[in-house]
Order: sequence, then structure tokens, then C-alpha cells
Amino acid sequence: MEGKQLIAVESTSYIDNHGMKWNGNNQYTMPIQVAMYRCYQQQMLHLEEQRNRQAGSFRSFRGR
Repeated sequence: MEGKQLIAVESTSYIDNHGMKWNGNNQYTMPIQVAMYRCYQQQMLHLEEQRNRQAGSFRSFRGR
């Protein structure tokens, strides 16, 4: 989802119960449900655009 720019991942660091410092990417700037919903929206828009292009090419084919 980060690659599709649906979420932004921030570098973080934290200290665990044993005093060990850990680095990682474990904070998201938007809830995962929102990112999934936006991803589905983008997929549906892409499918609709494909369908419209196919319908347009079918109409031009029938008009010949």
C-alpha cells in the first residue's frame, strides 16, 4: 500500500521491555481500513474506465 501511496510509513524507534532499542517502520499515518477502501475505490475506477473504453470501441466497430 505504501508503493501505491495509500499510506505513508514513518521511520520509528522504540525501546522494548529489556531496554533494547529497535528501529522500524511501524507507524502509519492513516488507518489501514481507510487505505484499503481507497485502494478498492481506485481499482473500481480503473475497471470502470476500462469498461467505458471497451464499450466505446465496440460502438465504433458496430457503426461500420
